[in-house]
Amino acid sequence: TGARLVARGTRRRPLSVVLPLSPSCQPASELGMTQNSPIPLTDGAPAADVYRRRCKQAIYRRVRDTIWRMRNPEDMAELLAEIRRSLEELGVPLMFCGVNVVDTAVEPPQMISHSINPKGEQHRLLSVGAGTAMRFWENGEVVYRRDLARDDPYDESRHFRGIACIVDVPFSHGTLAVSSDRPHAFADDDVQVLEEMALLLEDGFRRLEELTQLDAQHRLREQVWRMRHKD
Repeated sequence: TGARLVARGTRRRPLSVVLPLSPSCQPASELGMTQNSPIPLTDGAPAADVYRRRCKQAIYRRVRDTIWRMRNPEDMAELLAEIRRSLEELGVPLMFCGVNVVDTAVEPPQMISHSINPKGEQHRLLSVGAGTAMRFWENGEVVYRRDLARDDPYDESRHFRGIACIVDVPFSHGTLAVSSDRPHAFADDDVQVLEEMALLLEDGFRRLEELTQLDAQHRLREQVWRMRHKD
């Protein structure tokens, strides 16, 4: 049996999509623009700003498409790689990246950590920090530990060697987490990007939950039909 997911509301502002991007983010063919395009003004904004906004929207479409290809909440490999790639293109200076997913198929519920390191290697495990991330999810608020050497309220530096700061952003079914080996690595704009990415995850996991429920209903109807039509 697969993991059973539970949705929980979070208290975050609506999605906004205007932030500066990494220079590596240049999907011009997707945007109908090129680096050599003229720089007119659009609604009072330079074309460079319009380009960055469209670039960001293209990245988010790519993440959403990856989520929609998922058929099982445990099938995280492609999504995790896409999230890391997208965050890097959006200029978020991360070292490790992870999606912590709440599994309510067991009692008490567990949080399964799906993580990806700078080399692209992925791991799925019950993290030593799962209990802490579970509390973040239950509270529904972003938790940014800016400098673990100076302020480590959850005793994380003992477990995560070489990590200087961590951000957890809750969504309906878990948290999106990133870390860095530099203190105060993530600016407000970076945190906003993480919140937007968490909203994409929230939409995707709600869809997965609906698909799982529909699949269960379909199997039940098939079983009832077979029982009624036995010889």
